[in-house]
Amino acid sequence: MATQLQNWQLCLEWLKAVTNNENLRNHDLRTVKDELGLYNILKDGVILARMIFIQGNRPVSNAEIMHNTENVFILQEENIKLFLEDVRTRFSIREIFGSHESRVFEDFNDFHIVLEGLSKLSKRLASISKVLGFDIVKQQQTLKVSSYRSNYQTIFRRKKEERYDHEKSIPMNLHESVKELRTFHLSHCKNVLHVIESFSSILCARYPHNVLARHLLPSLRIRELVELHDQLQEEFNILEIDYEALEDIFSKYSDKFLIYCYVCSNQDYVLTTFKSKMQDDPNFMLEVKHAFTLVIEKDKSAEFQPCLEDLLQMLQPMVMRFELKLNDISKTSEKAGFLRIQRSSANASAMIKNVIQQINAYV
Repeated sequence: MATQLQNWQLCLEWLKAVTNNENLRNHDLRTVKDELGLYNILKDGVILARMIFIQGNRPVSNAEIMHNTENVFILQEENIKLFLEDVRTRFSIREIFGSHESRVFEDFNDFHIVLEGLSKLSKRLASISKVLGFDIVKQQQTLKVSSYRSNYQTIFRRKKEERYDHEKSIPMNLHESVKELRTFHLSHCKNVLHVIESFSSILCARYPHNVLARHLLPSLRIRELVELHDQLQEEFNILEIDYEALEDIFSKYSDKFLIYCYVCSNQDYVLTTFKSKMQDDPNFMLEVKHAFTLVIEKDKSAEFQPCLEDLLQMLQPMVMRFELKLNDISKTSEKAGFLRIQRSSANASAMIKNVIQQINAYV
């Protein structure tokens, strides 16, 4: 009986055959060593889009396929959509990845859906490609958590056993304060940065000579901010059980938060130059507006759709709001008598306050 490992290996061998072992930079299937490696090499959609072009005897269009997505999800999703449209049109497979559609690669735990979909496609392609399709043996899916998450799950269990039997006594307003911190980070900070980065990537891809794309936005080091908040989001998972971890989390990332000093110190120059170009250069203005239109059209879930100026001006206040959220947790926990949580959140707040002082010294 085929195992899950054999499932992805069968898929890998099939992909090699139907793409004629095409060797692209950063997309060489021969380098794949495990299931996670296959997931990572497929998730930007380049191989899937090129494979369907090759099998359709269509010239591979570099204009249609985004070969350098720089891990920006909205660009990766465009390649997946290109693949899905061809599959629907030519092979009448309407939902090859089920309801996940172009977002099927958001979570590695859903990769079995990709394997099952490609198995279905492989059988439809067999008469054209002369490559036999492959079968997937369905199994109960196990959660493919990272070692990081596995370690924290162990911590969660131990803390529940040792110290958190009294969790029910924690007042609802303290739970809500911590939840507000996590929600603010996920739905505001990461969303703002996601829209700015998506806009920057699309502008660079569509209009590579645009001065905003080539010089101004790269000077803000948005990618580093995105990476910082991605890591912070992962750390925040421990807050599901241990509110005292706030100090450790912000202590670990206090130095990385200083990237905001550089970002905020360059922000005025970028905005001044940007506004001047918008007034004086009609082509520049049209390119910027077109790129923003594409961001909004391609990411319907984007919460923020204002102008670039508004988005950039949200960056510095985001750090300040961290201090406010942490102060709220500190006050609420002190009133409830949870002094360890109060000390942890107060110390975390002090670290952020220091970052704000550093930012003010730079700006």
